Amino acid sequence: MLVALFLVALILIIKIFPLIIFLCILIYILSNPRRNIRILKPTLKKVFLSLILLISTGFIEYLLMPLTDAPPFFGFPFPFYCFGGKTLIGFVPPHFDFLFFIIDIILWYISSCFSLEIIKIHK
Repeated sequence: MLVALFLVALILIIKIFPLIIFLCILIYILSNPRRNIRILKPTLKKVFLSLILLISTGFIEYLLMPLTDAPPFFGFPFPFYCFGGKTLIGFVPPHFDFLFFIIDIILWYISSCFSLEIIKIHK
């Protein structure tokens, strides 16, 4: 019972923490729009870093699924692709959620812009 509660708490922390970070980043960017809107201008570094983050963090959801009864998903913090599979209530077909995919791209792009800005400030 204690192990199950620990796993549930771990999954909730892993799922909620990035959303809090993304919200803080968005508040920072919107706090001074004239200065901070330049942070969002696309460059090759920002796009490349956001794609790396999107792909590498997508496996978090895939690795956590064996702890639950759900079929494996890909995408984090919003799972946008379900691989499908058998669960206790039946078979879940594979499917792709385009809205979650767009939200994930936007969130990881904003976080990569903010990360590169922090690195540039500290240099």
